[in-house]
Amino acid sequence: MREPIIVLNVGWMKYYKGLEGDELTDGGAFVREHGWGCEILNFLPFEGYMYGCVQPPGKKEVPYNSRIIAIERLGATMNDLFVDGVLVGWVARKPEGGTYVVGWYRNATVFRKWQKPPQGSRREYGDETLGYYVRARANDCILLTPDERTLRVPRARDPENLGKGGIGQANVWYADSGKPNDLKFGQGFKRVIQSYNPHWLPNA
Repeated sequence: MREPIIVLNVGWMKYYKGLEGDELTDGGAFVREHGWGCEILNFLPFEGYMYGCVQPPGKKEVPYNSRIIAIERLGATMNDLFVDGVLVGWVARKPEGGTYVVGWYRNATVFRKWQKPPQGSRREYGDETLGYYVRARANDCILLTPDERTLRVPRARDPENLGKGGIGQANVWYADSGKPNDLKFGQGFKRVIQSYNPHWLPNA
C-alpha cells in the first residue's frame, strides 16, 4: 500500500524550537500581524515525540485551531479523528525566495482537528497555547539545516507550472493529483529521505 504524503507549508526558521535565538519569517498574514506562528515549536521534542502545527486553510474569521485537515485524503474515513502512518513534509519559503523542504516526520499521526498539547510540555507563547495537528516519534523526525534545504517545492501558480500541479496557496498540499509536478516532487522528496536513511522503504 502506498504511504500517504501530506505537505505542510509553514514559516521559515532555523531550528523550530522557539523564537529565542531564532526568527520566523514569511509565515503569512497571521505571522505578519502577530509576530509568531503555531509552527515555532515543530521540532522541539517532548517525552520522545515531536508535535507539529500548521494553519490549515479556512475562512479568515475562523481561528486556525478551529479548522480541519481533510484526512480522508490520506486514507481515513469521514468518521476518523486521525490517520496513522503518514509521511509529512514540512516546507517553507526561504528569505531569498523559493519554497523548499525543511524537514519531515515519518510514520506520523495526522489529526483532523487541532489537539491540545501534552500536559507538562509547556508549549506556549505568551498567553497562547500551541497545540498540534501532527505527532511523530522524535527519532522519526528530521530537520534539515538551512544548507541542506535544497529540494525546491513547485508552486502551482508559477507561470512555468500552470496545469502541471504543485503546491497552491493553501498551507496543506496532498501532492496526489497525478500531475507531473506532484509526481516529480514525491520522487524527489523520497530520494532526500533515503539519503538520510538508505534502508527506508518509501512504499512500506
